[in-house]
Formats: sequence, structure tokens, C-alpha cells
Amino acid sequence: MSALTVSPSRQQTSHEQLRREIQQQVEQFLARGGEIRSLASPVFQPQRVVSVRGALAMD
Repeated sequence: MSALTVSPSRQQTSHEQLRREIQQQVEQFLARGGEIRSLASPVFQPQRVVSVRGALAMD
């Protein structure tokens, strides 16, 4: 395994740790009187349908 490869279990642990840290920071922010007025959400793009007929790709 190379130095850049992260095992799935270790990656999951990193994500869990990051989530806990973010949660703690948000809770501290709110406890100090902070206010969250809106949250940014991901923007999902519609799926493209691509069909292939013979040697011609249709989009």
C-alpha cells in the first residue's frame, strides 16, 4: 500500500472525526449566541442520458 492510499476503515474514521469536530464547533458557536439563518445545500445536476447506436454516440 502506498503512502497516499487510505484504507476504507481509516477513511471512515477520518470522516467520523471530521463530523464530530464540525458538530462541536457548531454547538460552541450556537452556545455563544451565534445564529444560523440558512444553510447552503449541494446543487445536484440532472442526470444526462446517453445512448450509443452503432458507432454514433447520441447525447
